[in-house]
Amino acid sequence: MLQYYLRAQGLSLGFVGTGRLIFSHDVSEADFAVIVERFVAAARAMNDDGFWYARAVSNAKIKRRVLARCSARQLFVLFGVVLADVVHRIRATAP
Repeated sequence: MLQYYLRAQGLSLGFVGTGRLIFSHDVSEADFAVIVERFVAAARAMNDDGFWYARAVSNAKIKRRVLARCSARQLFVLFGVVLADVVHRIRATAP
């Protein structure tokens, strides 16, 4: 999404490749300052449109979220295995 905001500021990035910002050796300090101003303006516009979280999240909270998601997935898989076993046993005992 940032590429669209950059394009609105007059900066155009390629849509293929690594996405790295590679400059030629003949970029002057003044040209680079303009690029930085436009890049920051694009990022601020993106922030103003609500694309980034307004409040900071601690590393501990991120780790808890990842653990919760992983645990939920494991429980889902375990429940699926148990449910499949129960269905198999019911079918095996059915006349």
